[in-house]
Amino acid sequence: MVKTCATMKNKKAFSIKNTVSERMIVMKEIVIVRHGQTLFNLLNRTQGWADSPLTEVGRQQARDMGMALRASDLWIDLVISSDRGRAIETGRLILETAGLDLELQESSDWRELSFGSLEGMPNDENIKRMLEQGGYGSTLDAIENRRQFREFITDTVVLVDESGWAESRQDFEERLLTALSQTIEKLEEVDGQRALVIAHGVVMETLLIMLTEGEMPEIENGRAMILVEENGRFRVKGVNLSQF
Repeated sequence: MVKTCATMKNKKAFSIKNTVSERMIVMKEIVIVRHGQTLFNLLNRTQGWADSPLTEVGRQQARDMGMALRASDLWIDLVISSDRGRAIETGRLILETAGLDLELQESSDWRELSFGSLEGMPNDENIKRMLEQGGYGSTLDAIENRRQFREFITDTVVLVDESGWAESRQDFEERLLTALSQTIEKLEEVDGQRALVIAHGVVMETLLIMLTEGEMPEIENGRAMILVEENGRFRVKGVNLSQF
């Protein structure tokens, strides 16, 4: 079933630079799927640029998404994956199960947010450190909803990271804009209308923050989000999809 947040609304103004002059206005779609459950997900540890293998649950989540695509009428013209192993394995399982004979292209622009020295550490410990850094004490009581939580984490991680490798929110959002723009350009190169992208939870939740207003859900492993692009402007069509 399709899961959406009823109060989540598309923002009126969001666009990428139109790099193709006088192109025909044709709607394009980017179907973004979060990778399947990993060992670090199961152990509740921070991943980021670090990697861990898919669990059997995660592999089945990828197969389920492949079956959902196979059962749908969605025509996929292009497949791109984050260059992290968990996303690549998810993508390969989706393609195999869906029966899609397409090249799986890898892109570092679709990579997860870098958490620097926090990667591999328990999520609860990292969140506690960030809450203390932000003056919230040691509990999530002051964080009212998922949107506020995600914004707080992406704003604070660089203040807690001790390695200098963590990404700032501004750098991360600029990278995601590049990822969106390049995906649309690649679709135009193959005269296609729909891309399948395998990415990550913080990537997808940050795109929701950039593209929508109001409450938003947590993105689940192996679930999809659909973005519609028309003349350089994006809107969210669906979130946490398991069927199409």
